[in-house]
Amino acid sequence: SAGNIYYRGGISESTPAGTSWLRVPGGLKQIDTYQGEVWGSNSGNNVYKLTISCSGEPSLSSWKPHKTGLKKVAAGKLGLWGVDADNRVFKKEGDIWTVDQAVQLTDVSVGKSVLWGIGPQQQIYQRANGARDWTKIGGSLVQISVSERDHVWGVNS
Repeated sequence: SAGNIYYRGGISESTPAGTSWLRVPGGLKQIDTYQGEVWGSNSGNNVYKLTISCSGEPSLSSWKPHKTGLKKVAAGKLGLWGVDADNRVFKKEGDIWTVDQAVQLTDVSVGKSVLWGIGPQQQIYQRANGARDWTKIGGSLVQISVSERDHVWGVNS
């Protein structure tokens, strides 16, 4: 059913596709992972974190609540970022989420050295590591994803 969370078990060098999908307790509408943590938001726009063990298996501990009001969270080398229902952009700094007043986004993705986002009118934005401002990039998308190597993919509808 919609919102169920799954983890691909049995992944190894000899079995790179894994062996089966395993249901993880909880329900999310959106999910992202980075360095031993799984972050996601549920249908109520509440953010949760799950720690992954050294073996890559999900921890038996439960999801830990972190922030309410974010419809999207994205994790990566440049930190944890989120977007709320009013398209405000947040960055987690320690235990505090701060608002980035420079831009409004409906989607955000974190790469190795850049952030990418989508504005309310499907505009594309990019922010280099260390920069304070977002740069508008040509094109129109509704969703964007950037890899840990800064390769960018997008969807236009």
